[in-house]
Amino acid sequence: MSSRLADHRLTELEDTAHAEAVRHFAEQLDSFPISREAVERLERNLSIMALAANMAATKPGEKTIQTDDGVQWHKSIELMDNISLCYRLISDGAEYAVVEYFPEHGLHEVWNQGRNAVEVLRRFA
Repeated sequence: MSSRLADHRLTELEDTAHAEAVRHFAEQLDSFPISREAVERLERNLSIMALAANMAATKPGEKTIQTDDGVQWHKSIELMDNISLCYRLISDGAEYAVVEYFPEHGLHEVWNQGRNAVEVLRRFA
């Protein structure tokens, strides 16, 4: 059974918006090759990372963090320096979030979250 998101193809408008976003951020990404490489790796391996997160959510991990909104999350995958894909178990499954750690303040901030690990990673990428 395939999900609508997995089969989603970009519309002409979405494709144009994506190309414009790439042009807009190209200079910034070129300035930070490590970040660019991490984003490219994430885009290439998105489904594998989502599968790993889904598997991790079947057995709660030991690396628990608390985000600035007071919610407890388990770290599953390090996406880049200080940014992780995390999960938490809820009554009817799991919820996923991309969380950034700010060491200078000791805070964890949620970038985005949702019930579908692929979609959460896709929005982050």
